[in-house]
Amino acid sequence: MSTGVNPAAVLLKVLSGLYDRSVVIAPAAAFEPSAAVPAVIASYQSDSGDPLGLWICSMAAAAHLGAALSLLPKAVADDCARRNRLEDNLVDNFREVANVCSVVIAECLGERALLSGMQERAAAIPSELAAFVKTTKRFDLSVDVAGYGKGPVSLRLPKR
Repeated sequence: MSTGVNPAAVLLKVLSGLYDRSVVIAPAAAFEPSAAVPAVIASYQSDSGDPLGLWICSMAAAAHLGAALSLLPKAVADDCARRNRLEDNLVDNFREVANVCSVVIAECLGERALLSGMQERAAAIPSELAAFVKTTKRFDLSVDVAGYGKGPVSLRLPKR
């Protein structure tokens, strides 16, 4: 069931509550992972295991969100974004952010959502989710964490 909730507004509410700093969410150009521009892809499922959504984050967005969680230096996040590779501690931090952001999926769909997986340095949507992605609405956004930086993200939710 769709709740008619604005995903950008919910994402802003969740991230603003998570960080003790300003977060800006804005519309952005379509973002798709590729070999040249890999992403971190968090996937969400229902209690019964059905796919509910994807949060596709550029390496810059994932690095800045992960670093800001434990107040790591911005330079660490910038370096990871530049190299298109997250350090292990940023992977762990971003996984926590993605887990908290299951609330975004849940509020938008009106049902419980669980983080079911995370792919680092993904060059494409995982093949097991390709059919799901074809039936989704996409919300392409820019996430900017004050003092850290910004990056594009794409939230995919089922059409309901």
